[in-house]
Amino acid sequence: MASIDRMSRVNNLLQQAIAEILERDVLLKDFGVIVTVSKVSTAPNLRGARVGVSFLGGSDDQKQRALNYLRKKHAVYQREMVKSVTLKYTPKLEFYYDKTVAKGDSVLRILKEDDSNE
Repeated sequence: MASIDRMSRVNNLLQQAIAEILERDVLLKDFGVIVTVSKVSTAPNLRGARVGVSFLGGSDDQKQRALNYLRKKHAVYQREMVKSVTLKYTPKLEFYYDKTVAKGDSVLRILKEDDSNE
């Protein structure tokens, strides 16, 4: 049980640190989307972390280009993370598109349309 609590704290710490790093990345703003870190899942051995990102605004092409940019710059973000997070190992970051927020948004849009039709 303590291990689960520890991993949850590590995931939250990494999520906050990565979000702050992405917020400072000036070039990321050129893609026309707002990037949010929605989830971080760190391996138990701390060697890797999957980082779920969601996008607000922009076209599918802009989202894909932003995701490709994040994947290309993962090593830079790892080096930045070392400055604010102290762990035994620095996890290798793997970015993926977390569609949970987009799905929730579409459900809310459908419900809102349904309410306005009644």
